[in-house]
Amino acid sequence: MTENRYNVPDQPSPENVPADPALEAAREQGHEGDGLHVRTIVITAVSLFLLAVVSLGLVAFIMRSRSQLDDSRMTAAEEWREQAVAPGVTPDQTAMRQEAERQWQQQLSSYAWQDPDHKFARIPIERALSLLAERELQVSFAPSSISAGNPKDSAPTPEAKP
Repeated sequence: MTENRYNVPDQPSPENVPADPALEAAREQGHEGDGLHVRTIVITAVSLFLLAVVSLGLVAFIMRSRSQLDDSRMTAAEEWREQAVAPGVTPDQTAMRQEAERQWQQQLSSYAWQDPDHKFARIPIERALSLLAERELQVSFAPSSISAGNPKDSAPTPEAKP
């Protein structure tokens, strides 16, 4: 080894370095040496780049084909604007309301059993009012049960008039 002008020993040159017997044995068995193989590194880098390009191209193709299929669907913003213009209105809403009113009127004006055991019957509203008038019964609600929010306790209870 030689010394330079700063009195620091120079790095030993590869030809002056004694061969490591363990390294030579590893090379003979087919293990990797201590040198870099630029060709292998370049081939690996190019392969990874091409793989990334092909993957992104495939994703772009799939997204483009899906967007063509979904053109008929509205975006969330379009749905929100449509709901703001016509909130909850259905084309047959009037017919649906008339059918519901017809069913309510039928329940109020017909006789039927309310349970399968035939313990409770439904009578027409006009008949129920006339029975209440004949028996001089009043229907009152207990204020505490209504304010407590218990619907079971808030059912009307007939009380005899004194």
